Amino acid sequence: MKKAILLMLPILLLAACGETPTPEPPEPTPPEPIPGEIRYEYTPTLRKETSTKTSKYLCSFFYKDEYFKEDAKVFNKDLALLSCGKSLMSESEKTIKDFYSQAEFDNVETHYVTVKTEDTVSYAFAHIKIEEFDLVSLVVCGHDYGLEWKNNFLVGESGDHLGFSMRANDIYSSLKTYLAGYENYKLWISGYSRGAAIANVLSHYILSRDEIEIEQEDMFVYTFEAPKGLAAENAIPYENVFNVIYSGDIITYFAPAELGLARCGVDYDLYTSSQDLNDKLTAFDKDIDMPKFVPYNDLTDSSRKVATEQEGIQSLITYLSREGTDSDSELYFHTRQDYVDKVQHTLQTVFSIIFSVPAEVLALMIEGAMENILTLLGSPEAICNFIMPFLDLAGYAYDPDVLLADCTVVYKLAMTNVLAILPIVSGGNMSDALKRAAKVHFPEVDYILLKNLCSSSN
Repeated sequence: MKKAILLMLPILLLAACGETPTPEPPEPTPPEPIPGEIRYEYTPTLRKETSTKTSKYLCSFFYKDEYFKEDAKVFNKDLALLSCGKSLMSESEKTIKDFYSQAEFDNVETHYVTVKTEDTVSYAFAHIKIEEFDLVSLVVCGHDYGLEWKNNFLVGESGDHLGFSMRANDIYSSLKTYLAGYENYKLWISGYSRGAAIANVLSHYILSRDEIEIEQEDMFVYTFEAPKGLAAENAIPYENVFNVIYSGDIITYFAPAELGLARCGVDYDLYTSSQDLNDKLTAFDKDIDMPKFVPYNDLTDSSRKVATEQEGIQSLITYLSREGTDSDSELYFHTRQDYVDKVQHTLQTVFSIIFSVPAEVLALMIEGAMENILTLLGSPEAICNFIMPFLDLAGYAYDPDVLLADCTVVYKLAMTNVLAILPIVSGGNMSDALKRAAKVHFPEVDYILLKNLCSSSN
């Protein structure tokens, strides 16, 4: 998620002019680990560009056998933090192997891909013996991917989210094979972002089919900032599936309920207030950059103010998916079929370009688009003619007629939603709110909030 959010929502930071930054004092040497503690140095994604710090975040969490001797239907804040840590450390094959090594798991089986396509997903299994039962761990990676974004937008006409469900079924088959070596087992499943959505769908498949025999009390599921991937009728409120979210995170609202999609299990919301989040982030690292939320005029009713992050996100979704009549310059989609017929292919094309074009060419394209946005809103042909030279420079293969058709959809969406687009790109409270709604999706936000939750209630 990181790369796409940063590309779509460039943050304009002001550098100090003519001042020499004061060097940070040396980082204190952390104390020696204590039994059960797992440590991980996580590369910050929210630290200000002007920060002089070079150190990574030292994240720590605890593995204990006792967590898995309890009923999985009871939320365990310490297990949530550990599961968040496992999801953090799933960002590469090396780091997830390090997690399992520190936790003393064995039979580690990794399914990480080196050449990524829209259909790939990375995940890993491991095992540990706990008294009379075997604990099997599964983590689905949701970090640092690119073309898989096309899969994220492959919603499909009916049933569960097509992209997520295909990947969940792939992992389901691997899980059955892995479990064949064990009899009396419990499961521990987690994932972040795209990985969380797939883990959520997978959890429903495990619990609703007869092929893997397990009760809810023996299956521990903790997902983090999961998009919605199940058809509403399959979103069963399983008591053992906890979707840890910050409800000001825009990613957790998609695909929206308006398209008939949802999560199974129970949402565990870390939100208390926007100021509370700001205070906790600053206490963790004063150089974290998080745009402030300031009320602004509601898109769907300009006579009232959007008072909370959640209201702002829902206002945007309602505005984008509102009902209306298509014309030569406007396009509306309010149903799942509308989405599939009108915009699904175009969104997949957009993200195919983003993650196929070299970064330096993409940066030039984005810069040029921001400078010429009013010209580009003039016609589909203007958009197409602007994009093609960059695609040619990058060696990106395309059909001009298909590209023009996609640019026509982009043009119509832009013209239909121009009242939202202009305030977002031109700055102001709405722009900051959207940037915030994207940036709170980064995984260290969950880690910081869960760390505070565990510390405050011990």
